Amino acid sequence: MAGTSVLILARDDQTRAQTTASFEAAGWTVSTAAAVPATASRPPDLVLLHGELGAADTDAALKALASSPTLAPARVVLVAKDGAEARFARFFRNGIVEVLTASADPVALHTLWTELPLRPGVIHGRGDRRELHGLMSHLRRTMRSGELKVNPGTQKEGKASFLRGAMQSAQYFDSTADKALVSMLASAASWSFSELEGAAGQGRGVVVALDDPGLEAEIEIGEEELDTLDLETPADEPLAEPALPGPVSLLLVDDDPELCRMFSLILSRRGFQVTTAADGLEGYETAKAAPQFQVIVADLSMPRLDGWGLLRALREDFQTKEIPVAFLSCHEDYRESLKALDAGAQAYLSKSVKHDALATQIRALLAPRARCQAALAQGHPGPFELDPVGVQWFLRELERTRFTGLMDAGDGWASYELFWQEGVAVHATAQTGAHKAEGERAFNALIASRSPSAQLSPGETTAASSLQVGLDELLSDATYTLNENERRAKETLLVQARQVEVNPDLYALYTQVGPKQWMETARAICEARLTPGEVIAQTEASPLEVEDTIRDLVRRGVVTLS
Repeated sequence: MAGTSVLILARDDQTRAQTTASFEAAGWTVSTAAAVPATASRPPDLVLLHGELGAADTDAALKALASSPTLAPARVVLVAKDGAEARFARFFRNGIVEVLTASADPVALHTLWTELPLRPGVIHGRGDRRELHGLMSHLRRTMRSGELKVNPGTQKEGKASFLRGAMQSAQYFDSTADKALVSMLASAASWSFSELEGAAGQGRGVVVALDDPGLEAEIEIGEEELDTLDLETPADEPLAEPALPGPVSLLLVDDDPELCRMFSLILSRRGFQVTTAADGLEGYETAKAAPQFQVIVADLSMPRLDGWGLLRALREDFQTKEIPVAFLSCHEDYRESLKALDAGAQAYLSKSVKHDALATQIRALLAPRARCQAALAQGHPGPFELDPVGVQWFLRELERTRFTGLMDAGDGWASYELFWQEGVAVHATAQTGAHKAEGERAFNALIASRSPSAQLSPGETTAASSLQVGLDELLSDATYTLNENERRAKETLLVQARQVEVNPDLYALYTQVGPKQWMETARAICEARLTPGEVIAQTEASPLEVEDTIRDLVRRGVVTLS
């Protein structure tokens, strides 16, 4: 280990002394400091930084390291209580390359140092949006530079470049900047992030490798320019998305009556039929009572049930889960849009955007349905990706266009067949392995399928008639049955639950926006990890309060009971 050097950064004198002793005993060349030194004669091989990501002193240290021409090339090992970022850091060769939750072992770090050149510098993922959102947080918190690709190598490929944790550019079809990033994350079936090639942080120039052979773009960006980069999309940016013809039925949910009046007037003049609700609970009840709404626009901060809670309730109800939802807020921070996306929102709209642009952006939410509708009108057989438009909506379109023939669908779990005669669904089958169902059981399984694709084969059919009622009644019965099944399952878990699993990111958000009257019970469940029965036995919370809190936590996806 002779010749391997380490800079130990720790505010605590005792920590520096103990760590220095162990590394010197192992033959390392050691230098120490309470903060990043203003000058350094040569870069150390590793920087051992003690601190928590997100803490002010840690962020300041990372920025100081990145802006130092001498120290920027050094690899950083973070020693922190929270080791969640380790799952991303272990793929990279530069920046933070390891996160430890215990004291650093000089032998282990020497092995790490020798193995760094063998790391890919690329991280891949498939299908897990929550993990992709975690990567977005990691890029920002660790100030990484590189290129994100979603659906790489396909016609749906999108790209976004990051410089020291800040998004510099993004392109996804005709969208750019933060709108492109949100759309990319919503549509990502697979993704990859490649760390920046070149001497990031050395001087003012950063070389970013591009895909085209022999091409490079040198970006001359200094600290002042970096501080001014933002993710706002110009308010009047044209959106070349098609929209469904005719007026759009819209539910506006906001607790500000003056804002509701103003936006109702604005949107009504631009071809929307607007219904308003005063808070999330009223919005959910209105949507359930009249699920014909084509889009819902909701404020984030509301009494009784906030926008996030409303979104969870809509998404967990089979009657309303397909309605496109956008958040409307005065917050300009793009990270809020990622939180919305994690819960299933399609867009994040600013209250300060120009009125024509706002109307255009809302109509753009219906573009997938408009494209699908146009394809059906042209007799396109598919395949049709049903997740962006909704299975129920697609079936109603087949009814409206009086389709005759076979609809084949599959979602990776099962295959489905639905036979049509002049817009009437007459027979359904569903098959998983050797298990096959017919009639309404098969139809219900299709409605409950996750991200299916469908193919149409027009033509007369002689299939048996296993479906005896019209589509409206079939969908009503299916959504009721599926909702009841989930309700009974959750109630059983509430009584018999023996283990609580907590999503830390969603719980952190819940502590900020969740109902205050339930917060003490939520802490007992999410921090002390008490089961519902243990909370009732060990605290002063009433059974009704515990039940309400658990329902809310489960509805929002904060906890999973088993």
